[in-house]
Amino acid sequence: MMTDALARRYARAVFDAAAKQDAVEQVQEDLQTLARLMESDRKFRYFLLTPRIKKSRKPILLKEMLDQFAPLSLNFVELLIGKQRQEMIPQIAAQYQKLADMLAGVTDVYLTSAEALDASTVPRVIQQMEDSIQQRVRLHTSQDDELLGGLVIRIGHTVYDYSVRGQLKQMRDRLIHAA
Repeated sequence: MMTDALARRYARAVFDAAAKQDAVEQVQEDLQTLARLMESDRKFRYFLLTPRIKKSRKPILLKEMLDQFAPLSLNFVELLIGKQRQEMIPQIAAQYQKLADMLAGVTDVYLTSAEALDASTVPRVIQQMEDSIQQRVRLHTSQDDELLGGLVIRIGHTVYDYSVRGQLKQMRDRLIHAA
């Protein structure tokens, strides 16, 4: 839990610096790239986390490897290495993403349906969601056979259950409480 709070603080600090330099999107892309590399490339993760490579040498090597990164991103990673917090890059990237989404007015919507949505349905769902919540939507879809039919939508901490399973459960609960 303390790691989450620390990741939020680092994300807020680099976000504020990026906003002052009008580099929010570039830094966001850089952090997402670093997070993906750490999760998918064992050698890169080892390079960042190993104490065998001196802390003073890592930023120099990173600048050579990631020459397309914004200077602010490189300086931020150098700071993390200096503070021995480079293992937090994926959490910081996730927290930064939330801040960037808030700035851009983007909301994550999670839609689970009994059957996979076809490609022609997704744009209509996104448009309906955007009209409904008056914000841009990033739709995450999944499929769950146990729903029996219908769908479940989660926006933030609010869940809208329009599934057959959910309706059957509500009906059962009403019958139990009525008896």
